Parts: sequence; structure tokens; C-alpha cells
Amino acid sequence: MFQSLGVNNPRYNHLRRTLATCLAGLILVGNLSFPILTQAGLIDEDGRQCPIGEVDGNACLAEQASDH
Repeated sequence: MFQSLGVNNPRYNHLRRTLATCLAGLILVGNLSFPILTQAGLIDEDGRQCPIGEVDGNACLAEQASDH
């Protein structure tokens, strides 16, 4: 694809590699932020009342959804 666009040139390869590395880093940080922020308590779980280790958690969530 890059060759068709004329970007597959030694003059642009360094720029392409830098751009790809930065984009991959942004995606990595974005995907890692969700579990980290949840564990840190910065993301609220919408005030759910179901315990995390509950065996029948789906029934608890369905009951809460029907209350709204």
C-alpha cells in the first residue's frame, strides 16, 4: 500500500516507523488504562450492588436492570 502511495521511500521510512511506534504506544496506553483505573478506584461501576464473587451474578444484574 505504501509503495502505491509513493511513501515507500528511504526518505520517509524513518518518519513512517516513528509514526507507527507512537500510534502503537497510544493504543497500548489506552488499553492498559481501563484495568488500571478500575483497580485504582477512579472508574465507578455505576453504583452496582452485586458482590464481585457472587455465583449467580447475572441474576443480580438482571434484577437491578429491571428496577430502572
